[in-house]
Amino acid sequence: MNLSDINNKIGILAVCFSLFVIGKTNAQDWALEKDNSGVKVYTRLIKGWDLKQFKGVVNVKSNLKTVEKTLRNDVGRCRWMYNTFDTKDVKKVSDNEIYCYSRVAAPWPVSDRDNVTKYTYKKVSDSEMYVYFTNVTGVIAEKSGIVRIKKMEGYWHFKETSSLNVQVSQVAVAEAGGSIPAWLANSAIIDSPFYTLLNLKKHIEANPSLHVKN
Repeated sequence: MNLSDINNKIGILAVCFSLFVIGKTNAQDWALEKDNSGVKVYTRLIKGWDLKQFKGVVNVKSNLKTVEKTLRNDVGRCRWMYNTFDTKDVKKVSDNEIYCYSRVAAPWPVSDRDNVTKYTYKKVSDSEMYVYFTNVTGVIAEKSGIVRIKKMEGYWHFKETSSLNVQVSQVAVAEAGGSIPAWLANSAIIDSPFYTLLNLKKHIEANPSLHVKN
């Protein structure tokens, strides 16, 4: 092992240790909220946010390339993302940095929410990938009658554990913006990852035409 390799390993360990310390300092332990149909949803409180952070996990009978392709398909996202009926890529900086507009339906009398999100794709290896996302401003003007979500961050994690299984995780936290009943906000924190991941699993597994060969 040369000096460069040693320095790289030290750097990775330092980052991992920093994230561990931050997580322990600013967040509670994850609490399991729902375990059904192969999907698990956890929540926890973290410093600086009014709403809880959620983490959803599911196993999909597919491979990494197929799951990545499905997320990248902006038109197809409406088919599986929870309550999302308008989503489109609005700016492409590179293959690994894409801006997306999404509008989420809310029950009457609550106004629909929308946001512009920057997706950043980071491939760890041929079998693992992170897709980080955060809200951005100044890309699309706010629309009358729709509440813009102005504070949101999280990531997708795809890990291929076998030739036909990918563990998919979604972790996110957001401020709903505007006035919203507490019961709806708390319900959405669980329902959004649960139905998003369940729909994603069904969408991929029921459509062999989506499959991409390794």
